[in-house]
Amino acid sequence: MRNITVAVSEDSYRQARIWGAKHDLSLSAVVGELLRELPRLARVVREYNADLYARMTHPGSASQQKTQDETEAPTEPIQNQQLTPEESTFSQTL
Repeated sequence: MRNITVAVSEDSYRQARIWGAKHDLSLSAVVGELLRELPRLARVVREYNADLYARMTHPGSASQQKTQDETEAPTEPIQNQQLTPEESTFSQTL
């Protein structure tokens, strides 16, 4: 395991400590989980943005019409993808 040094704002540090305390995690564990989740989170955001862009550029398409609730940020992984136990641990606490 590697140790890293990260510089963050006072507010980010405080928020991360509070979030970690609420989830019984050390700040180191919070950062470690975030770094492990980063590739999956980036993929979900890319897929969501691509879908949103497609709906914006083709608003008349029947398959692209969504209700107000469907245009909100996703609360579940896009396309009902299955998560590994490692992926689901952190994302369930977000």
